Amino acid sequence: MATENQPDAKPDFDQLAEDLLAKNVPIKRSVDQDWLKYAQTFNARLQYEPALIVVPNKVLHVQEAVVLAAKYGTKVQVKSGGHSYASFSTGGIDGIMVIDMQEMREICVNHVTGVFRVSPGVRLGELDSTLYNLGRPVGYGSRAIAHGTHRTGLAMDHIIALDVVLADGRHLAQVSRTRNPELFWVSTSLERRALRGAADSIGVVTQFYLQSKEAPDTILNFRFAFTGIINNVNDAVKTFKHVQAFAQDPEIVDRDLGLSVFINGDALIISGIYMGPHDTFFNVILPALYNDQCLPEADIVNIKTQTWAEYSGIPEDDATPIITQKDREQQSNFFAKSVTVSKPIPDAALVKYFRFLQGQAKKASVGWYVIVNLHGGPDSQINTRSSSFAAFGSYDALWVFQHFASVGVTEKFPEEGFELLEGMNSALTQELDEYAAELVYVDPTLSRDEAHELYYGAELYQRLQGCKRWYDPLNLFDHPHSIRG
Repeated sequence: MATENQPDAKPDFDQLAEDLLAKNVPIKRSVDQDWLKYAQTFNARLQYEPALIVVPNKVLHVQEAVVLAAKYGTKVQVKSGGHSYASFSTGGIDGIMVIDMQEMREICVNHVTGVFRVSPGVRLGELDSTLYNLGRPVGYGSRAIAHGTHRTGLAMDHIIALDVVLADGRHLAQVSRTRNPELFWVSTSLERRALRGAADSIGVVTQFYLQSKEAPDTILNFRFAFTGIINNVNDAVKTFKHVQAFAQDPEIVDRDLGLSVFINGDALIISGIYMGPHDTFFNVILPALYNDQCLPEADIVNIKTQTWAEYSGIPEDDATPIITQKDREQQSNFFAKSVTVSKPIPDAALVKYFRFLQGQAKKASVGWYVIVNLHGGPDSQINTRSSSFAAFGSYDALWVFQHFASVGVTEKFPEEGFELLEGMNSALTQELDEYAAELVYVDPTLSRDEAHELYYGAELYQRLQGCKRWYDPLNLFDHPHSIRG
């Protein structure tokens, strides 16, 4: 009997490969010497084996692949950067067709409008460097799903149009507020929302069009490290409460501040960037944040001025970084979970959380860390959006917690690692009335229904289901957490 993620009958991949080659569509099979270059996953813990990999270098190749996949009854997933935490870009299961977009790597800039067009095979380093060297530095994180800055919002908020190949092979150019309205179902905004955040369930994006934002010439990068603070639960709770109160003070915090808390072992690090006037940082923000009445003395205090290029890791010689095969073969062996909260975390939850970190977490044999990113607070441009704008369920988040555990690439990931992160999530959420999870830090241990509830919420998911039924009724684009019609 077929499982939920497997077709009823095994597709004839040999014949499918022949048909693709007959149409001059580049493909890779497991017998090819460079197979691993395309099949290897970023997360070594979750290695899946595609039946066939298409490596298009033009839109027509994508269209031919999608049409033939539907004809032969195979599921399809798209691989761009390939950094899915759950290896969903390699299918999340064995035996499907993967469309690897790494050969489609074009970047074009309109210097009049500031709109740039980028193909899905472009890596972030390439994009940042190219735009910077063309005089259009992007003032937000360039991940097209759910990263960005307090100042500008998420990167995907600035996607103004997309080119997409649908499940029937049609290629829609510049799907936007105004283009292709006759092909939209219900409203032009529903499909645009679906593609911004749930595109892997709807079609194959072949071009992104984004509006650039002016980046600051310089930023202030700050870091305060407190060693041993996790050993004392009261001190850890007091520290986080101070940071949380600071982050919500409208007299101090505005969109120009980015803030994170990093926890590893017995250390807690408060770090961030400030893009506003330097005088404001030193006279207002710094005294309020690094307050000796609320914080212990830091072991490390580091404040430095950086150019945007330095902050973004752009080479000083203006050279666009060359993405080598070694870069693409880098792996990590890990498991991650996340929690997003839209309200201040109460004392009871913080006490349970830091007790867990001080106790069970410190005894763990696996490596682990916690990153807590400030998404909300006064003047946050992330919070100005909602799920009516894009298929993203955490626009209202105040804090985003990422829990991460790892071992050596060649080691077997132990059960202890799963239990550790489950414990972290549980300790944090037991005292919370409501919480969600971050789609970027996808957790493959969640069921499909659990993932949809945590990542999208019931109302948004219902709307996405309608879009899926209209554009992909046969569920061609599928992985273990994808939208089902």
